[in-house]
Amino acid sequence: HVAAEETGIPLMAAIPEARRALEDVGLADEIDLVVAGGIRNGGDVAKCLALGANAVAIGHAALIALNCNKEIPGVTDYEGTVGVPAGQCYHCHTGRCPVGVTTQDPELRKRLVVDEAAERVYNFLHTLTLECQMLARACGKTNVHNLEPEDLCALTVEAAAMARVPLAGTEYVPGQSEERALTEIKRLLERHIENPVDYLAPEIEPSSARDR
Repeated sequence: HVAAEETGIPLMAAIPEARRALEDVGLADEIDLVVAGGIRNGGDVAKCLALGANAVAIGHAALIALNCNKEIPGVTDYEGTVGVPAGQCYHCHTGRCPVGVTTQDPELRKRLVVDEAAERVYNFLHTLTLECQMLARACGKTNVHNLEPEDLCALTVEAAAMARVPLAGTEYVPGQSEERALTEIKRLLERHIENPVDYLAPEIEPSSARDR
């Protein structure tokens, strides 16, 4: 958990970087960008697709749908089985899953009712898909894969800088807006140096032209 939490960067910052890296080496059309980590609902999926992901992978959210970390009265005993209360488990590697998901213990496996669990996972994925489709339609898109950065805005300067999308209510993109402004200033200065009179007063005709 320490490595995952402390050595990576947020998903919303990683996707644009990964997409640009693929474009830089000319492989954007050959390699699918699949992202994972923190996908909880259709909104998360829509944001990932808009930022450049081709697909998302879901792990922990599906486990939650299977009853991971859930106390089931009369069935589970988290503290007796793994030594921690429900909600703080994360002991998949021990093979002592109190709800029977990540275990080979015959007695513990009986706690997972497969048909019911499968229906819960289906409901979760189906709802997630409907949410993503609804958000795409709200952006005027008929396909979720048509979502793009222009469909997004950020609520904080930090989020705008990470995802490289405009701050809500503005056209300001931290870093990019400054870069564009500097480029435009440089262009105007170069134009002024090359044609100082034409640039400062383009509507004024030279005196020789007026005299004719």
